[in-house]
Amino acid sequence: MEIVSVSWLKDHLDDPKLIILDASLSSPIQQSDMNQKIRIQGARKFDLSKNFSDLSRQLPNTMPSAEQFRSEMQHLGICADSIIVVYDQQGIYSSPRAWWMIKSMGHKQVFVLDGGLPVWKGDEFPIEEEKEYSYPIGDFQANERQNFFCDKVYVSNVFDDSDYQIIDARSAVRFLGSTPEPRENLRSGHIRGSINLPFRELLKNDGCLKDKKALHRIFSSIVNKDQQLVLSCGSGVTACILALGATISGHENMIVYDGSWSEWGLGKKNEI
Repeated sequence: MEIVSVSWLKDHLDDPKLIILDASLSSPIQQSDMNQKIRIQGARKFDLSKNFSDLSRQLPNTMPSAEQFRSEMQHLGICADSIIVVYDQQGIYSSPRAWWMIKSMGHKQVFVLDGGLPVWKGDEFPIEEEKEYSYPIGDFQANERQNFFCDKVYVSNVFDDSDYQIIDARSAVRFLGSTPEPRENLRSGHIRGSINLPFRELLKNDGCLKDKKALHRIFSSIVNKDQQLVLSCGSGVTACILALGATISGHENMIVYDGSWSEWGLGKKNEI
């Protein structure tokens, strides 16, 4: 189980081990009407762009060190036995990024809220205004696992290898280079040898994830089960939606390119 429904979360709100994390992140390519002042009752802020990003790098939203991750999780009051549910205010957009990051640190009890805040609010479940809280320091341990994130060197070594398949979660127009990139100083186009699977193709009209059978059909139509999937996007965020979908579909071998097009798009012409 990688996702939970809003009904499941509502029924478990009184569980003392439950921690709800708001991992909302604004999209660089569209205006959002999400109200950043409203959150699920009792949720804690998982700040992807600051606390849980390596600010020493020039790239957006990159994975921090294990030590930084451990410290920030502990300051949120998260413990080794916490049951973590992550959501975002757009439905399913940035919450899978938080899910993937937490899994990469060895924590197994972490789930994405299917449909996020829009579905939660639509069912009139409890919300509250965003407030600043301090929490008792938790005992979360960051046991960094390999093969969750990769860098440009890794991708450079595999994009011509048939045992690997790079999948790009950006929109078709960005993948094809027919529209400018939203971030400055980036070329248009895609990594050589990659294929396009826009992340929205994994979602239903209500913003929830498609079911397991539908996800399996999507992934089995473009890759074989033995290939290593290298998942990319604009900045390593929506690639994690592909990681979520692929995991639920039954695919086991995948890695997220952390820098994604924000890094690759700065590179040499012969890389696209």
